[in-house]
Amino acid sequence: MTKSLFRHKIDGNSLRISYSGVVLHKEMVEIMEGIYTLLRDNYVDKLLIDARESEVFLEFREALDLASGHPAEFQKIKTAVVENKEKEAQYKLYEMFVKNRDLNLRFFTKLEEAEHWLG
Repeated sequence: MTKSLFRHKIDGNSLRISYSGVVLHKEMVEIMEGIYTLLRDNYVDKLLIDARESEVFLEFREALDLASGHPAEFQKIKTAVVENKEKEAQYKLYEMFVKNRDLNLRFFTKLEEAEHWLG
């Protein structure tokens, strides 16, 4: 298996994240901790996560555990996640779960739509 690669860029009040490769639960936890650190260290109010070049393998329970563990700094951010069409059903369920937790997060399959939604 290939290790995941995490990249980020800060552009004004926006943080752009991308990751690629195989992402298991452990790698996803590391990616999210990296995102939380960047959010704590920088003033941003928009987050774009591009996961189209990754292969995420999470059990249903692992995904729900991640969705329920977002810290306060993440809850204040408008977040767009771009994912491959094949995983749309999985991420729509995640989106519904975090919506019940008052997170402003949406999934997209097209980068342009995500960028437009973020404004």
